[in-house]
Amino acid sequence: MKQLILVVMALFAGSALGGGEDLERCLNRDGFSLPQSYCDELRKEKAVGDSLRQALVDSASGANLEICRWNTGNVIAPDYCEQLRKEKAFKDAEQNERNDRNAKLEREFAEEQSARKKIQQAALKEQEQEEAAHKRKCGKDYMAIRIGMAIGRLEECHGASYVTKKVSKDGVVETYQTIFDMVDVKNGKVVSYTKRRY
Repeated sequence: MKQLILVVMALFAGSALGGGEDLERCLNRDGFSLPQSYCDELRKEKAVGDSLRQALVDSASGANLEICRWNTGNVIAPDYCEQLRKEKAFKDAEQNERNDRNAKLEREFAEEQSARKKIQQAALKEQEQEEAAHKRKCGKDYMAIRIGMAIGRLEECHGASYVTKKVSKDGVVETYQTIFDMVDVKNGKVVSYTKRRY
């Protein structure tokens, strides 16, 4: 914002000098003499414009605030240098606060990710252990339905659940379902099974 104000002021001050006057000899662009008071006023405006243009160049070059000099080599006024130091300290503090906040958020995110990973690994390990125990318990009946298998074994090894029953002249046939199969059971033994339709 300060630079914008300086640019506007420099352009305004320079606009009065756009006529090509020779201010050292107080002549206008046509070579005629200018009144002394008018010439002095133009010299002041030119000095202000030159000063503002130099201030823009200095400000754009950056500064070494420890020795109060612009990078162009020009000296910074002590009061202005102190103001720039305070502004820089304020901006640095804000940036440090943002950096600390971002670092904290990154640490929290990393810790959360690590905790989730540990929970997932523990759940996967527990699932693998349960599956291994289920395989040991069921042996050859694990994931394999056999004709003649007892209903208790079917429920234990395949998680079968009761669906319905049919009464016919041959007796009562109960139907169970597993994850993949529909199973018919008669007198407590598997008599047939088919793949489920989804």
